[in-house]
Amino acid sequence: MRVAIFLACALLALCRSPATAQAENPDPRGAVMCMWMIYSTLSQVADKCRPNADHQFRNALRSGVKRMEDFIIRNSDTTLEQIDQQKKLRAERSVAHHCASSNEAFREFERLRDTISISDLEKEIDRLIEVDRPPVWNPCL
Repeated sequence: MRVAIFLACALLALCRSPATAQAENPDPRGAVMCMWMIYSTLSQVADKCRPNADHQFRNALRSGVKRMEDFIIRNSDTTLEQIDQQKKLRAERSVAHHCASSNEAFREFERLRDTISISDLEKEIDRLIEVDRPPVWNPCL
């Protein structure tokens, strides 16, 4: 979860979306919407910038994003169409500019890939979504 918190700090300004639900009492498992936004952005960056590399890690990240999306749909009024629209808007706004090695999101993808194993990434996401509850944006960190 420490890696996720670090990534949240680094990408929050980049990926900020309107909050739809706030946690009155912080959930020790984490804010699913926030982590979905971060991992979804990193997945988009990886797919755009590294389409022929890091296949196993990109697949694990993509699978984790899909599992978070399933959680969000199952536990809220959010639809798959809304999720897809959010990803499309984010891609149009920012992902297209992420492939420069000086770009923060690109560096964060590489940092994530270099600091967490696929197994640990999967375990982190498992812990995040193991208990059904309303998915919230905040507290992101």
